[in-house]
Formats: sequence, C-alpha cells, structure tokens
Amino acid sequence: PSGRAGSDWGGVAAPLTLGAAGAANNLSVNVTMHWINEDTVPASGWTEIGDAGHSNPNRRLEAAWQSSAFDTSPTATWATSTSFGSVAFELKAR
Repeated sequence: PSGRAGSDWGGVAAPLTLGAAGAANNLSVNVTMHWINEDTVPASGWTEIGDAGHSNPNRRLEAAWQSSAFDTSPTATWATSTSFGSVAFELKAR
C-alpha cells in the first residue's frame, strides 16, 4: 500500500508522489485543504468526490479519486497562494 502527506506555507498546488500500487487494480485518492475559500480543481483525469468551503475562517477542502487507474502523482490546484495540507493514499480494490 502507498500513502503520502504534505504541507506548505504557500502555494497554488498540492503535488504529492505515491509509490507503486500494491495491486494492478488499486486506485488513488487525494484530499487537499487550503486556507482560502476558493474553487479547488483536481488533477486531469481525476473525479471530484467532494468540495466544501467555509468563509469564517476561510478554508476549502476537496477530495478526488482516480477512478480508472492508479496515479502516482496526485495533485489539486487553486488560484491564490496560501498555506495548505494534502494527503493521498492507495484504495485497495475488492
């Protein structure tokens, strides 16, 4: 299984790198939170699970998954540089 967490004091993207999948049909999940309430966009080919914001204090949380294959480079982007945290992990197939 593969998993990774990361954070930074400023940025407009939350890239992570996962190791190889434990099995060929496992999938990737990525969850990102940043400290500005603005739209968050998952990586190309990823499906958004949820995207929720809060305005006092400003926060935005987005979850997405790669539904067709395991992706070792999950990320999410937004417009304004801000602090963020992100976690990505491998979802084991049944």
